[in-house]
Amino acid sequence: MPDLIVVNLSDGETFRCADLDEAKNKAAAHLGRNSAVSIEVTPEGGGFVITLEFDRSSSEWIAQS
Repeated sequence: MPDLIVVNLSDGETFRCADLDEAKNKAAAHLGRNSAVSIEVTPEGGGFVITLEFDRSSSEWIAQS
């Protein structure tokens, strides 16, 4: 089973994505109406969930502060 990647928008909407590129595209498309966009990545086979925030200035995922 591949990684589980879920995009979380500040308005409560969520999307499941196949990879980080798809998640980045969805985040960029929703930035206008959402103040924050984050993702939760559950590694293939289980393990610790990784939470990252979308940084508007660099258009990259960064560790949640």
